Parts: sequence; structure tokens; C-alpha cells
Amino acid sequence: MTAAGAHELYAIAPVFIWVEDALTEAYLNKLWGDIEIHVAVAGCGETVQAATRDARQAGFPHVFGVRDRDFGKSNFTKWPKSDEAIEVFRLRRHETENYLLDWTALAECSEARLHRSAKDIEMHVKEHAASLDWWLATKWTLFELSADLSKGFPSGPGLTTIKDDGGALSYILASNWYRGVCKLPKASFDSAKIEAVLAKHHRGIEKSLGNADWIGLFPGKELLRIARAFIGKTKGKGQSKVDADIDLAKAIAERQVKGGEKPEDFMLIRNRIRQGVFGGRQPAP
Repeated sequence: MTAAGAHELYAIAPVFIWVEDALTEAYLNKLWGDIEIHVAVAGCGETVQAATRDARQAGFPHVFGVRDRDFGKSNFTKWPKSDEAIEVFRLRRHETENYLLDWTALAECSEARLHRSAKDIEMHVKEHAASLDWWLATKWTLFELSADLSKGFPSGPGLTTIKDDGGALSYILASNWYRGVCKLPKASFDSAKIEAVLAKHHRGIEKSLGNADWIGLFPGKELLRIARAFIGKTKGKGQSKVDADIDLAKAIAERQVKGGEKPEDFMLIRNRIRQGVFGGRQPAP
């Protein structure tokens, strides 16, 4: 993006927020209803991170990012601390769809056609989640093993670091990644190791199903679609699953606003950003 293009883009609103997808964009616009905040789609978490960083480095301090936690870690502990600089907020729950697993909002939103009770919706979705326990344990295990294998992976060298083929090879061979992970004996990732990691994650999943933690642990997109079908929200003619999800997200946001039960995490993000940009001044009604 050219400097002129960046100035034009980021001049759209006093606050500019990059998010991963169109569902998050639609949901936050409805949930916040804040005309001083412009929400834009970056495409994925890595792009949110990169676009926000590039904007900040180009001199646009009013640009922020919000990305899913996925299988990584949230930076939630920094949100309430005014002395902690935050450019990209990483959610506490797996993804935005997890915040739409609001049983009352699902039962009472405008897209609920079958008049299910909040309790019935919760039980139906939880039953499906419980049947995905080993599926989720597998995904967590693959993520952990992948992280182990890439630990210490070298970042790209600076422009003046590499002068020839020998320097290029030495840069890689001298990295912690090559000296550590690449020379691990195969036994480090044998079947016993993988079985142990699987069992560890499965125990955590089973524990989460005994309380409300499962709502944030499981990937929310799949569970939201189970809920969407159960309440009778079907795709319109020629409508994609994504568009049907967005319609439901908007309806849930409207119900959360009406009921005064907006998700705490997203309100903390909004308030923290407004505090940094406007000194906490609230938008005009």
C-alpha cells in the first residue's frame, strides 16, 4: 500500500480496527454501534497482526487489531492495564463465534424460528461438543507438536546480514531451531509421546465439559452452526453458510444489546481502545 493510500484508508474514522473476517466485522458493528470506530476485514489472524504493525510503524497510532485466540494464547491479562501497550487484542475464547454461543440470545433473537428454550439449545450444542472430544484433542495435539517442531525457528535475516552462500547456510545452521529441534532423536516424537499429549488434552477437554469452560475451548464456528440449525435459522435461497452465520451474528448482537448482556471481552476491548484514543470519552448517543 502506498503512503497516500494508507493515509486515505486510515482517515476513514478516528479509530480503525482490523479483524479476521466478515462475521466479526458485522457482529462488532452491531454490538458496539460506535460511529467513531471503523472495523475492516484483513482475512486471517496473521494479516491482522501484520497490517496493524505496518500501520503503527507508518505513524497511525489509532489503528488496532482484534484476532481469534485459535490454539494460541490470549493477551487478556494486559487488557485492563493502562500501562500495557496493546496493538492487537487476542481473544480469550477460541474465535468470535464462541461469543455468539449465548443461549438466551440464541433463543430470543429474530432468527430463532423454532422457539427452542435457552436450556434446550445449550444442552443440544453441549451434547454435540462432547461427541467431538477426541477430534478436538487431536487438533490440540497437532498444534502442540507443530509448535515443538518449530520452536526457535529463525526469523528472516536483516538486509545486510547475508553476503554469500556460506553466510546463508551458517545463518540457518547456527539457529537454535537447527541445533535443537532438527537434531532431536526420532524417539522424541514416537507414538508414546503422541499418545501422552493426546491424553493430556483429552483430560482437559473432559474437565471443561464439567463447567462452562467448554464454550470458549471448542472451535465456535462448528458449534454455532449446530445451534443455527437447531433454532431453525436456515440458509436463504442461494445464500452461503457464511452469510447465514453473519445474519445470525447480527441478530444475536441485537438481542445482546437489547438485553444489556454484551460480552465482557468485546466491551473491554472497545473501552480500552477508546481510553487510549479519546481518554475514555464516550461517543455521542
